[in-house]
Formats: sequence, C-alpha cells, structure tokens
Amino acid sequence: MKVFAQSLLVLLMVGVPQAKSWSQAASTHVVTDAEYERWKKDLSNWGRWGKDDEIGALNLITPEKRTRTWIRLRTSTTTACSTTATSPMRIAC
Repeated sequence: MKVFAQSLLVLLMVGVPQAKSWSQAASTHVVTDAEYERWKKDLSNWGRWGKDDEIGALNLITPEKRTRTWIRLRTSTTTACSTTATSPMRIAC
C-alpha cells in the first residue's frame, strides 16, 4: 500500500503542472454563440448514414475492423489509448 501511495504521489506531482498549463491554454479561446451553432450543425452525425439508419456510429465498425480486433485479441496485441504530455489533444488510438 505504501508503494502504491508513493507512486500515486509521484504521478500527481508530475501530471498536475502539465494538466494545469494545458487547461489554462485551452481556456483562452471563448466560443461564440455562432461558433457553437455552426459546430452543432457541422459535427452532427444525424442523417450521416441516411434517413432510415438505426445504428448510427456503429456503421463505423466494419467487418475489416472486427477482423483486426479479433486478431489483436487472439495474439494479445495491445493498443494505447492515452494522450501524451507534449500534445494533450492528440489521441494515440
């Protein structure tokens, strides 16, 4: 338990200054009402796959992706889904 607490403390000490500087940088831009309304329209998935679609974003899971995932499961291959400290908005998966 002591090792866990020490590890957690080190992670917090290292991670907090980076997170703080990232959050300060991210909060400098104020989103306008016009921007927000444009994003709602431009980034919406409604109607993306047609009027009669019922599964939405599940359309992105193609047979090829299922096969690739199955192979990774069978071979115990891992995929990192973390962000890096140098680029917090870049996701590695």
